[in-house]
Amino acid sequence: MKRSGLLAVVGAVFLLQGCHADSIDQVKSLSAGEQSLGQAFESRTDCVQGTWRSFEDARGRDVVLYSCKLPAPELAKLTDKFRAHSNEMVEQNTTLRWRKAHRDDVARVMSEMSIRDVELLYVWRISDGATPQLADVEVKTATTFSSFSYSVSEPEKFVALAYSDTLPNLWPQSLFPELDKNAGLLYRQLSAL
Repeated sequence: MKRSGLLAVVGAVFLLQGCHADSIDQVKSLSAGEQSLGQAFESRTDCVQGTWRSFEDARGRDVVLYSCKLPAPELAKLTDKFRAHSNEMVEQNTTLRWRKAHRDDVARVMSEMSIRDVELLYVWRISDGATPQLADVEVKTATTFSSFSYSVSEPEKFVALAYSDTLPNLWPQSLFPELDKNAGLLYRQLSAL
């Protein structure tokens, strides 16, 4: 009797995994152009270490999550762009006299600032066997001065750009305002000069 109970539990686990695998396959098979979404995401070079997961949310919907991280070369480019952006912010919000007096200190603070990690989380929901719907694209970021996450305002663009491998073009519009909001420590260091 115990053996049949164990087999029933194991069978239920396999059925549940099968449902979630089907949900992942549904999302991967979505198409926009010549490639499927799965092919596009898995061949990306601008966002690597991709993993697919699925689960059921509190409303009984299947949720599919794809996560990937920006590789070191992309983080370095993004850090350089943010340093240039921060220097522009300093220039706009300080006097020429102050900048001349603190040029070396500003350069030191800017050189210490870096974007250490950026993870993208793509979320689709499937209700009652319907076509998967993109629900959110969240960005999780760690910098030398803070860690934070936010949802992008135009998630469809982040998905569409996966097909062309040009994701970083959206960063100045999406990430930099969030970095500015969370850069309190960086700007406190500069204002203390």
